[in-house]
Amino acid sequence: MCGIDVSMDGLELGLGPRIQGRALNLMSPYQRTTQQPGGSFRSILVAVLPCVCAFWSCKTSCDDADTTKTTVTDGIRNSSLTVYESAAWDGRYLEFRPEKELVFKHGLRAVPFNITSYVGFSPCPLARPNVCSDDLEPSGEVAEAAGDLSPISDVTEQSFTIRNNTCETFYLRVTAEAREEAGP
Repeated sequence: MCGIDVSMDGLELGLGPRIQGRALNLMSPYQRTTQQPGGSFRSILVAVLPCVCAFWSCKTSCDDADTTKTTVTDGIRNSSLTVYESAAWDGRYLEFRPEKELVFKHGLRAVPFNITSYVGFSPCPLARPNVCSDDLEPSGEVAEAAGDLSPISDVTEQSFTIRNNTCETFYLRVTAEAREEAGP
């Protein structure tokens, strides 16, 4: 386990220093002569090292991550092309899996000055009856997303990107606004 080899002569670690491919014995000659087999030093190391190794081997990414980029071209735009919605309040939200990046082709007349994201726990959190074809019950709640839940990047006249930097799946609704006339 984690390269641990406990022998009667002392403790050897497969992860530690090596000379000519052989692990170095970490016990001093004095310890080897005074330490009885099964002594407290060895017992503590044998008990603690597996925990340390387990900590080092923990996954740092999500188990069900989706690291692909998906382009979203659907959505609702007003006639003056100043407002974009990925879905209506009571419509079907986009599945937003862990580590997923969504690139929204907003179709607005300018670079958006305001982008807001909302998350729910079901695909149709505020849906009226019969809006979702899969008979899902609405959860009745959405919240404005912030922080690692929806960092926004790459905002241009054509698109913007939102990433789920968490290890949870949510359902996402995004709005964006652009000015009527060009300017700051």
